[in-house]
Amino acid sequence: MVRRMDAIAADERTRTGTVEILPPSAWHKWRDWAHAQGTSPFHTPEWLTIQARAFHGRPMCVSVLEAGEFKDVIPVVVRKLGPFHVGSSPIHVGTPYGGTQRRPIDGDIGRGLAGLARQERISFLDVYLDPRVAVTSPKPFRVENHSTYVLELNQDEERVLQRTESRCRRAIRKAIRLGVSVREMSLDDLPVYEKMARDTYAHQGRSPPLPIEVVSASLKDPVLRNHTLALVAEAGGRPLAAGIFPWGADTIYYVDGVSFRSGLRLAPNNLLHWTVIQRALRMGLTRYDLVGASVGSIGLFKRSFGAAIVPHSRIHWGTSAARVAYRAWNWTARPSQRSGG
Repeated sequence: MVRRMDAIAADERTRTGTVEILPPSAWHKWRDWAHAQGTSPFHTPEWLTIQARAFHGRPMCVSVLEAGEFKDVIPVVVRKLGPFHVGSSPIHVGTPYGGTQRRPIDGDIGRGLAGLARQERISFLDVYLDPRVAVTSPKPFRVENHSTYVLELNQDEERVLQRTESRCRRAIRKAIRLGVSVREMSLDDLPVYEKMARDTYAHQGRSPPLPIEVVSASLKDPVLRNHTLALVAEAGGRPLAAGIFPWGADTIYYVDGVSFRSGLRLAPNNLLHWTVIQRALRMGLTRYDLVGASVGSIGLFKRSFGAAIVPHSRIHWGTSAARVAYRAWNWTARPSQRSGG
């Protein structure tokens, strides 16, 4: 019995996770791990780097170790907001999830992250978790419940199409009938992408939330380009809609979409997303995360493809003053910097 209890205790110590900052000079360990594991695109050095550049922050890789072995990663962007340093995993614009790739958030991870935040003089740390990452014991973090739309791609193309709502199928067929087609995006499309982005948000009185640098980097960086579908829907040579859809492991993600309002009558977005689904099926991916479960027309659009609402968690930690300041900043920044879906 003693030996059995000792073995159990040793096993618990082995599985206990510790966190530490991995310096950029050692990010090759992260790249090797990501390549071996097949991570989400948001858990790669390349994605963290473009987020930090686009939002003028400092990239920080927090490694999760078990018995000294690299087991997971928490990518963080650190920014100065007023008198406070804020850590975001991720900056929740064009990047839906940070935190760990798969490891549950337990007391060891929570306490370790809070300790690292204090060490780095971070006053507030904000983490959005993938739906498949559990939160078992978050303290000292607080937990909020969020949700997203996920379409399971576990059937052939015809059956996936039949799972869409009839109005969605009609819109796809309408777009094809009216001459809409979908092609790969190139760097030459960036100026029109910016114009579509401005047009998309103009009626809301907002600026596009996603910096064009993120779109540009997803086309220029060879690692990101190999794991991103960047598509344009057009008719008669005129672009009508476009989107960025990075993928990794078993999932493709909808991170940004833009369109000209004048072309919506041709239903280009329906065909655009149906093309994403077709490509994902051919690549052997099994999930399409449409990111966010917005109310109103955006949520209805996502649901029309047969996607189901799936819960996920946001966890956050900070000093009392930083919490108040971050909440105020987030509210005032939302019209120009936050995405609505």
